[in-house]
Amino acid sequence: MDRGLELEAEFSHEMVFEMQSNAARKARRTVIGCTLGGRPTFKALHECLKLHLPATFTSTTLLTRGYFLISFENGEGAIATRKLTMVDWSGLSLSLSRFSPDFDSSAQGAEAFLTHTIKVQFPDLHEQFRNGKALTIMASKLGAVLEIEAAKSYIKRPAGPMVTVEVQDISRLARFIRIPSMAEGAPTTNTIRQRILYSGLRNQCRKCRQFNHHTRACNVNLAKPKEGPPQHIPTQGVNKGEVTGTHGAAQGAAHARGPKPQAIAPLTLNPTKKH
Repeated sequence: MDRGLELEAEFSHEMVFEMQSNAARKARRTVIGCTLGGRPTFKALHECLKLHLPATFTSTTLLTRGYFLISFENGEGAIATRKLTMVDWSGLSLSLSRFSPDFDSSAQGAEAFLTHTIKVQFPDLHEQFRNGKALTIMASKLGAVLEIEAAKSYIKRPAGPMVTVEVQDISRLARFIRIPSMAEGAPTTNTIRQRILYSGLRNQCRKCRQFNHHTRACNVNLAKPKEGPPQHIPTQGVNKGEVTGTHGAAQGAAHARGPKPQAIAPLTLNPTKKH
């Protein structure tokens, strides 16, 4: 084998363009799914999808680590599916995401390529902002806007219209957004702070980005105690709470002087904030 030899496959520009176009079309028709709380059989997953997906899908492919792919006949079916914040069925929860060609279910950190569908509201929003154009401008600061609730549904609701947004990282969502002030006579550059409400959020660990546990229960990259000299259980001649060394001459000298108290450092973990 010649390790320095590198071959190059020759494809025409037309063929490469056609292959890229096919891959892009397939990506628009595909949704990435993830199961939370268990690993279902293919039959159970297929039945769940048939009952809950808003559009007919053509195939399902199981991947590793609880991930799967759903293929649709067209992009409309994929978009309609991505609007679902979460699917719960028979003790199983399904998370749905936009397809990414860089996603590899077997690789650590694959979750960074997933998107998350959430519901957003702007409570006590001024009526001038309660329209599709203004809501799109505001919600697009959070992520891709998938759907805006029909006007007749929220016209009298204090919490305001519901907007479905697809975001990349739900651990970094803003609590407020600056919007123009509607006070009479105020300069057009004046802004006010508008509060944002979220729903459809899942429990995401801020430490490892997983969704099946809280941050306080995360066991990734926990601090390990520093390795010190070997210690042994104190003998009867040592007072409770004291430990003596175990190294040759140092041990004899320690016995000659009598036992010297040595505090045992408690095993501690890095504290984590509540999610």
